Amino acid sequence: ALYGALIDAHRESGALSRAHGVCSHALARGVLPAAAPLRALLVALAHAGRSGDALEICAEARQVHGLRLGADDPAALALLETAAAAPSDLDARSVMQELSAHVGGGASFSDASAAGFGDAAAAAAAAETDELAELQETALSLCLQHGNLRAARVVIDAQPLRSPRAVDALLVALLDADEIADARRLYGRAAAEGER
Repeated sequence: ALYGALIDAHRESGALSRAHGVCSHALARGVLPAAAPLRALLVALAHAGRSGDALEICAEARQVHGLRLGADDPAALALLETAAAAPSDLDARSVMQELSAHVGGGASFSDASAAGFGDAAAAAAAAETDELAELQETALSLCLQHGNLRAARVVIDAQPLRSPRAVDALLVALLDADEIADARRLYGRAAAEGER
């Protein structure tokens, strides 16, 4: 609770670097700060253009503490929004890789057990696929809202095509931008992956 209170105090006073430092110190000591201050810090870092710092925290919290951000988590959405507006496709690639690792953690125990004893693995795989599709759709929608076709291509290339709606939206955007060759490649890839 102490680390969370310190993170909030620094963040609320505008000392984002200090809040980041407290969080990094807590993680280095093996302590995961409380969810609300951690989420607020990640959102603030993303909005301040410090997605790299936010992604470092996300990665360490995921790898060491098992933190899992869902596709609809406010911190994940802030990172996606920032990446969608960024001029560099590196931001989109980094964000998609980290968030895919979070979402790719599978379903929670309650999701799996709700399907019945024998179907737990199938339920976990289905929930993971649904959440990855949601992540892909959200990221692509944000990229297209910002008119960022470079980042949209990164989103589609970051993982298998899981969302027909995302593919359709990017195909329309590519055709509208008169990028026929890219639209054909995407359509071919979608057809090939759909046959598997």
